[in-house]
Amino acid sequence: MLLVKGFGLTDGIIYKYVFCIASFFVLCKILLEKHSAMEWLFISILLLDALYVWYKTGNQGLFWTALMCLSVKGISIPKAFFYGGWIWGSCFIIQICTHLFGIADFDYVVHNKWEMGHTIRWAMGYTHPNVMQISYAVLVMFFFYSSVRKDNFKKYGIFALLGWIYTFLYSLSLTGTIMLFVFLFLSGCQNSKHFKACNQKMFMKIVGELTLPVAAIFSIVAPLTLQGKWFDLLNKLFQTRPYLSKTIFNMCGVRFFGIDYSHLGRNMTLDCSYMNLLIGGGIVGFLCVMALYVVCIHHLLWKVHDLWAQKDLIIILTVAVAAISEPFAFNTSFKNISLFIVGARIYQLFQEKRQYGLIDGDNHSYEMKTDILGAASLIKQENKSKKAAVITVIIGLILASFFYKNTPKANEIYGSRRFFDDIEEYPELYLNEKDIIELEKNTDIRVLDYRGPKEPMVHFTENKTKHINQVEALRSAVSAFIIYVLLVRIVCFIKRKDS
Repeated sequence: MLLVKGFGLTDGIIYKYVFCIASFFVLCKILLEKHSAMEWLFISILLLDALYVWYKTGNQGLFWTALMCLSVKGISIPKAFFYGGWIWGSCFIIQICTHLFGIADFDYVVHNKWEMGHTIRWAMGYTHPNVMQISYAVLVMFFFYSSVRKDNFKKYGIFALLGWIYTFLYSLSLTGTIMLFVFLFLSGCQNSKHFKACNQKMFMKIVGELTLPVAAIFSIVAPLTLQGKWFDLLNKLFQTRPYLSKTIFNMCGVRFFGIDYSHLGRNMTLDCSYMNLLIGGGIVGFLCVMALYVVCIHHLLWKVHDLWAQKDLIIILTVAVAAISEPFAFNTSFKNISLFIVGARIYQLFQEKRQYGLIDGDNHSYEMKTDILGAASLIKQENKSKKAAVITVIIGLILASFFYKNTPKANEIYGSRRFFDDIEEYPELYLNEKDIIELEKNTDIRVLDYRGPKEPMVHFTENKTKHINQVEALRSAVSAFIIYVLLVRIVCFIKRKDS
């Protein structure tokens, strides 16, 4: 599933086949293992509720949540996250490269971001720019969990921030940025050499106790109780998410086993994970998942002196904050990696000497001792001279300036109306394939996408395209610089290996 979701697939024959195969293997693993009585109770309640919600409402989110929690017994989370990071990272790089080199056409959104003028926000192969930025944050969490310690935190932190600058240049996503910065802040507190151990433990306990309940209660109660200017302020701050939560809640209400609200239309979505779980997964599902998180957090707080408990807690708290404004926590996105941690810790808590299996046989231990930091250090960075580094940077800047000046500028832009906002003043255009072919012959015109003669389109003229052209030129320049520097590093690395 990491491969499928890493490539941004959300539907289609490949996605469905992989989902069925993955679900089958997880269920087989659960049935073939031996579990304590408490573990069987935990598995039965969560899985049966998830299956019933799926059957009743068609919502697979709770089922995915259950599978991610239940699949990790006997599995080394550090090792799984290490290899998961390489798989997720490889998919992420491939997605970006296919976009940069024009191999595939991907989704985009045109926003008047922060009143700075209309800008194209690229999703880089994912369903939305926010999804791309969150995918990068998940990638950082994978590698920080498995490879970062106090003596290399600054180095990894700098690389993470550089990667954020590049991805943010394309996505302009605040939600993904907040998620990343919360994670880096908590990781910085954990790895700080100037933070006394007693103060660090006290800080983690306070934050650990408050974050999840405050986030969940705020997400549900605030949109339903605030009124007037306070609601308007909240709605503006979270970009209409509270309005959608309040509207869908009032229209559908909540039930014990969820409700299907897809009939409300494509524009009526719940970006808040907590409200999405409550309405879509039902009261029972919501209470089950929240109970698992609360139990897990309290279990980790008792072990807050342990390094891995701290790392587990940081990822859980990061997701708890990000879930306020993004739907990935309890849906089918496969990006909430804290669910693996919750499942592993719950299994540890419920583990007993006496265990029962539906099929006789010994449990297999999936715990493998690996030196993760040693494996990560197999790729050693060669020590270049300062002179060679300076020359590389200068040539890269020259190349970047060339791309900035020579990036094609479009005087007119056409795109599907569904991907534009604030366009009420623009009339709808309906074009056929012949019209599009004629437009594409003109080098001063750019057609972002075409989805058929029945799909309304928008036409941006020169006064609207100026800012878009500047941003696209900047993106091309930065991408050219990064690609050149990486190629030089790879060539030097190969030569050093040969010598």
